[in-house]
Amino acid sequence: MDKTGQVGDFIGGVVGTIFSLSGFIMLLITLKMQASSDHLQKFEMIFFEMVRFHRDNIQELEFDIYEHVGTTTLEKVNYTKRKVFRAVFTHFISCRNELQTFLNKTSLADIYQPGHLKKIEEIKTYRKGTFDLRKLAGLDMAWCITFFGLSNEGEQTLRRLFRSRYNDDLVNFLLSYVKLKPKREHSSYNRWKIISATKPFLKKVALIEHAYSNGNRYISGFSIPQTWSYQTGLEDVSALAPYPKGFKKFYGGHQFRLGHYFRHLYQSVKFVDRQKNLSFASKYDYVKILRAQLSVYEQAILVMNSLSSLGLVWDFAPDYEESRWYDRRKERELISNYNLIKNLPNDTLYGINIMEYYPKVNFEIV
Repeated sequence: MDKTGQVGDFIGGVVGTIFSLSGFIMLLITLKMQASSDHLQKFEMIFFEMVRFHRDNIQELEFDIYEHVGTTTLEKVNYTKRKVFRAVFTHFISCRNELQTFLNKTSLADIYQPGHLKKIEEIKTYRKGTFDLRKLAGLDMAWCITFFGLSNEGEQTLRRLFRSRYNDDLVNFLLSYVKLKPKREHSSYNRWKIISATKPFLKKVALIEHAYSNGNRYISGFSIPQTWSYQTGLEDVSALAPYPKGFKKFYGGHQFRLGHYFRHLYQSVKFVDRQKNLSFASKYDYVKILRAQLSVYEQAILVMNSLSSLGLVWDFAPDYEESRWYDRRKERELISNYNLIKNLPNDTLYGINIMEYYPKVNFEIV
């Protein structure tokens, strides 16, 4: 009996300890699961609230502009909600077309500042992109002009933004050119159409030069790139009447409409991407819910914003921490990793080949 009691005490002590340890481990697991569940619940509450804010931002959008209805009638058109993105994108494409004529006639060395050209070339090599750097400069300038507009304040912002990126004389000339474009309801719009439609390059430059001259005195802020200067004066346009003054500029800007929209959209995707307790597959599913809210034109202007100086953080120059073990830059390429623009056509969009800029996106339309 003594020996049996000793064996019983031994077994009871060991088994009891094992059961106690197992109970403690189970308690830890339960607490961890509870904490994970609470974290997920808190995350989803914030995330779906951000989705709701995104919808509210769209509901508040409104934009009035005069447009031709039919062939000759000019009427005021009111764009609201998601239709605003279509109107903004149309303005952007118009500006891109107006700038590209001059950029095609300019070398890369005369477009970019050396430091910025080196940076863009490095990004292109890293991403294995096939895009044309002249076209990229045109997209950047056109989107920034569309976004900030050409009011006095908007122009100052553009000049500060472009100062370290592009040639000063070129910026002066291009901004002066698009500043000539009035709103469609203004009487001087027909004069602008003549300048815009002029095909011979030298004559177009001469018309713009004439618009800014007044008794051989140039308006402040206007200049012609040095590489073109020796060619100017070949066209005689002195007989033309002075360009009208006092008109409202066509590019009034959309910063007050879209500034908070892009900030909120970026923070929403970044919020999901930074969740350490979620797998990438789970993150992708949540971002997919947000992506489902984006119309085609929203995705289109997201691309243009991401290619501009304002939105490089989306993909071209992501926000990431250096690591000696692996390249974390690819982890933070939000548009590419989460296929945020997969509903766009991957060949061309108004002459813009999206695949050249985003080769890793799994486009839906192939």
